[in-house]
Amino acid sequence: MLDHWRRATIALGIVVQDGNTSKFVTLGSAIIVALDSHRAALLTAKHIVINPDTGRMTPALWMKFPSVDGEDEAPIMLTLFDVQGHNVWRTPSDGGDLALIPIPVQAWTRQRVDAVSVSDFANPESDVFQGAAVLVLGYPQIVGEDY
Repeated sequence: MLDHWRRATIALGIVVQDGNTSKFVTLGSAIIVALDSHRAALLTAKHIVINPDTGRMTPALWMKFPSVDGEDEAPIMLTLFDVQGHNVWRTPSDGGDLALIPIPVQAWTRQRVDAVSVSDFANPESDVFQGAAVLVLGYPQIVGEDY
């Protein structure tokens, strides 16, 4: 089961030029969430798409799937704004630090796309309580050893 969750955890970042080559720089992570049997989205922290200190929105963001059998996958550009410049990503109205970003069509060209069901996060009947064990997904190595 953990392999499924790991494959549903993707990196978010930017692509920068490093001499003559492009380089993916990780800014954070996201989980592919199955909204229903035909639709999915990326669930991430809102501060990945909008800077809480400045209020400025991230102009461009890419997603990158975990490597499969040691093969590094190319990053896929996310669409954050429509042609009129409006956000296509959504965030809760309560001001929470969550953002839901549509998955680009290019992501569906892979042989396999793992997603976590919304019901796997929490439901009223679950035994989520203060002090309960939780599973945290992401890429802790990007924070550094001193965190």
